[in-house]
Amino acid sequence: MSVSAEPLDTPRMREFLSKVTGPYNQDFVRLSPSSCVMPARYMDIAQRVIDFEVRPDDVWIVTYPKCGTTWSQEMIWLVMNNFDYDTAYKIPLHERTPFIEFSSILKPMADLGPHSIEACAKLKSPRFIKSHLPLQLLPKQLWTVKPKIIYVVRNVKDTIVSYYHHYNLWSDVSMSLDEFAQFFTEDLPMYNPFWTHVLDFWNIRNEPNVLFYSYEDMKADLASVIRRVGEFLGKPVPEEQMPKILDHLSVEKMRSNPHANLQEVAEYVRKQSGLPSATAAGKHFIRSGKVGGALNELSAAMRQKIDSWTVECLRGSDYSGPR
Repeated sequence: MSVSAEPLDTPRMREFLSKVTGPYNQDFVRLSPSSCVMPARYMDIAQRVIDFEVRPDDVWIVTYPKCGTTWSQEMIWLVMNNFDYDTAYKIPLHERTPFIEFSSILKPMADLGPHSIEACAKLKSPRFIKSHLPLQLLPKQLWTVKPKIIYVVRNVKDTIVSYYHHYNLWSDVSMSLDEFAQFFTEDLPMYNPFWTHVLDFWNIRNEPNVLFYSYEDMKADLASVIRRVGEFLGKPVPEEQMPKILDHLSVEKMRSNPHANLQEVAEYVRKQSGLPSATAAGKHFIRSGKVGGALNELSAAMRQKIDSWTVECLRGSDYSGPR
């Protein structure tokens, strides 16, 4: 299978990018297969990702952005590494669980250490690999070698709110949240379309090597999700470990632990891009970690519009997860 790209240079895309200052303002393409929006520079490795050699004991953490990826990465790594908190506090999460396409979505990252795809390839087994790519753009060996794949979904309105703030962390944006949400429903931000991303994994959720859960599941009963993950990975979690891992994975601890989030990497990217400090501006990689925040941030009219759009996107599916 090969990947092709069509330049995404429409008036609406140009309008969207005119409101973004920094590394997220670059040339974008729409890929085939998948219709996924990615930076044009991603085509440098698109085929390498498709052809990436998968190992049977890999663990792949796949999500649309801002759906609980970092939270899940830290949880999964600790469960699989016998709750080695000392190492978790010494080695950054992005080194323990590298983000396979990262170097090819942000130019400053290409100049920082080995390319992310090479970092993934060189990891000792068992490897933990993160991606936001849709199913069709992931390594084809995932479907023959069948390693463990964990997919995390989130309510779309909360995802939009978090993604808006994420855009405004890595770059500076001069649009309102409602404006961003409108662009989101038009599939213009990177990694869209959202619902295609979710439904493709929803449809394989019952495969024995796939675990599908939600951000809302984690917020409602994190201990239960930790147990599910442990059972799925063949590493049952002793109950005596539960208090410490729950404390370690709290929003407050994750936000304050520089090795459990990408705040310092975002600061590097901003500095290389000539942007002021994110931390000084009150922009954080891990924010509130709440469920239902969209109710307070999106307008009622936009929430209704997103709901109507969602109904259309889900028409004909049996999806019953958060929306």
